[in-house]
Amino acid sequence: MTELTKLNESEAVIGPGERDRPSDEEILKFEKEIKKAEQEKALISQKMDFTQLKLEYSKSGSNLTSQYSMMRTTRRDGNCFYRAVGFRFCEILKRELSDQNNSTSKFKPWATWAFNNVKESKNLLVKGGYDLIAVEDFYTMFIETLNKEPDQIFADFLTEYVSDTIVCYLKLVTAAYLKLNSEMFEMFILDSYPTLEDFISSQVVPMNIEADNPQIVALVNALGLNVKIANLDTSLTQNGEENYHDFSPFESVVDNIPTVTLLFRPGHYDILYPNYEQ
Repeated sequence: MTELTKLNESEAVIGPGERDRPSDEEILKFEKEIKKAEQEKALISQKMDFTQLKLEYSKSGSNLTSQYSMMRTTRRDGNCFYRAVGFRFCEILKRELSDQNNSTSKFKPWATWAFNNVKESKNLLVKGGYDLIAVEDFYTMFIETLNKEPDQIFADFLTEYVSDTIVCYLKLVTAAYLKLNSEMFEMFILDSYPTLEDFISSQVVPMNIEADNPQIVALVNALGLNVKIANLDTSLTQNGEENYHDFSPFESVVDNIPTVTLLFRPGHYDILYPNYEQ
């Protein structure tokens, strides 16, 4: 067999273009490096402008500045929706309850209701089948953070144990609401999962699992909070601007409810701050 024949047989086995393909070991090493780099990032960042966002998405960010002044990023760990909503919920609630100069705020009645609602949330878990003793520590951590000053709330959400405990509690609240309102959600879930319980055990309660529409709707209703999501997929709009999705409680217990605005990029949520909160 000639050298030319050996070369041709080798190329036939490898296939065109496959010489440039990284090995499985190289791919695994790259994925580990990416994951390690992400784990080293803060769970939640300081407020920042849209400079980095514009670098990542050349056609986005500019439209956001007409309505939003700043943003916070969250770690890409699958818990970002719950962490972002949890932090912003605590931030708004603390502001509305503690600012003596804000006594005429239209959100003050909501804040009073929302704080009492959180204090009653462990009863929601009990009704949803969870053991009160098992969830007490998660509940206590959430209440303690809600009672702290804004800089301490931020510090809590930067502390992995505290931050993840709050995330876990919000996941349990979401799960309990889904269970107690199964008739509203089963039609959206049973095409993909045998039962609602299967969906909850695999997609809601475990950590590091991204939230989808059922989880978002459930948490919005459990907390009594509006959530607006700005989607950077501009292909879904005719004018190339951000595409928004609004989620509100089925029943409003007060006239005015604040809105938490999140920025969505595939598989990830960050926090947006409206211009009036500069």
